[in-house]
Amino acid sequence: MGPRKHQKSKGLPENLYVYRKNEVYYYRYRHPKTRRDYGLGTDRQAAIQAARKLNSELMDYGRAGDLVARVTGAHDFFGTFIDRFVDEILPGLRKRHGGPLSAKTISEYRRELSHVKAALGSRPFGEINRRRVAEFLHTFPATASNRYRAVISLVSRYAIADGLMEENPIAKTIARTENVQRHRLNLKGYLVACSKAEPWEQNAFAFALHTIQRREDLVRLQFSDYINGTLKVHQQKTGTFVEIEAAAELHGIIQRCRDEIPSPFLIHRKPDRHVKSKHRGHWTQVLPDMLSRAFQRARDASGQYDHLPQEQRPSFHEIRSLGADLYRKRGWPESLIQQLLGHKNIEMTNDYLKGHAHVFRVGNVGIDLSQFESGSRSGPG
Repeated sequence: MGPRKHQKSKGLPENLYVYRKNEVYYYRYRHPKTRRDYGLGTDRQAAIQAARKLNSELMDYGRAGDLVARVTGAHDFFGTFIDRFVDEILPGLRKRHGGPLSAKTISEYRRELSHVKAALGSRPFGEINRRRVAEFLHTFPATASNRYRAVISLVSRYAIADGLMEENPIAKTIARTENVQRHRLNLKGYLVACSKAEPWEQNAFAFALHTIQRREDLVRLQFSDYINGTLKVHQQKTGTFVEIEAAAELHGIIQRCRDEIPSPFLIHRKPDRHVKSKHRGHWTQVLPDMLSRAFQRARDASGQYDHLPQEQRPSFHEIRSLGADLYRKRGWPESLIQQLLGHKNIEMTNDYLKGHAHVFRVGNVGIDLSQFESGSRSGPG
């Protein structure tokens, strides 16, 4: 049990208390939100000055605070500007080559900014400082922390331009080192996982391996996109159009997708019950997260990665990486693999997307897996 509160606490600033122990007076400050006590030593005047300064930063003074904010400009709250950024600024942002942001990118910005607003939105701009932002960032793992760091920096730049902030609170923070923990998926692991999957999942995994497309693009592909042996893909992330000429292996996968379920989508499933959703174009459509969960179930059922913790086991994205590596081993030049993956540098973007959408055409797409050994490998991510 701590020392008893002393009568001499009367007349001190709010949240400052004095205690006597062994005939010596000690001052403590109680945080108004966490209620945790902090020792401030035995110097009465120094403790009073510290308590007043702490109160000015940590307490809401109601009407008096509003009057101070009117003079200092602190009545402009960060959350109010975040709302304006999302509604007015974000839809007009452009990529470096001038094209609009994809719907997925805008959705990610909205999601991340909703978390920033929940944590920091109630504070006026004068309180959005480096310390508070750093405390927020430290609540996330390294990869997520760096994403939130980037989005706060972006919003702050626009707030500075509007005269609402003096400096970017991110400017002197340090991006955290991201350690890639996931293990690569090898061909044996892929094949055993497929053997544990449902038929629609096997189709999805095979489609991912042979076309090496992103999951968001895979789930949008329809039978009508496959015409005369060519699959037309609009890669949402980059805005690139790719025409994939199917070899026998890929053609066989597409034919296998034509089952008894009446669906316009190449990758589809019959759900246990029909549920309307604004995210689905058809009741049989598969969503991107469903692909990830399906592969996780099949991977774990295979037992191939039981020796690894969950966070280190290969994800669905590693199927795309494995496929790229198999194409390289088959002798494809990296430039062709890059086109199929949809990875582009800024120079290629400027050359091919000036005023029109360029279409990449990639032929003979499909992998004969029998020519590869199912050993381990290292390949592009």
